[in-house]
Amino acid sequence: MKIESVRVDEVDFKAVSMPTEKTCVLMIQGSSGFLACGYLNIEVANRLGEKVAIVKGVKSFQDMLDAPIREVSAAAEAAGIRLEMPGRTALKILGTRA
Repeated sequence: MKIESVRVDEVDFKAVSMPTEKTCVLMIQGSSGFLACGYLNIEVANRLGEKVAIVKGVKSFQDMLDAPIREVSAAAEAAGIRLEMPGRTALKILGTRA
């Protein structure tokens, strides 16, 4: 597992990359939720009430920032995250406590 920092508009976020046998699980953590690759399950996030935005087809943290949101948990949607929004924009919302 690799942990590094990703900066968006002067704010640092913790980014985690975990290789699997066939791919890599990617997640960038904000203070109130996280941006994740398609490996994660939005239904679980909804059941737990977590703010989660999912991007798909990504291979790097930069890809995640540029990719459009493809799935969003109910809590993240209530916070203002919308489908097709760039991951970078969603992460700015997730970087704030609400």
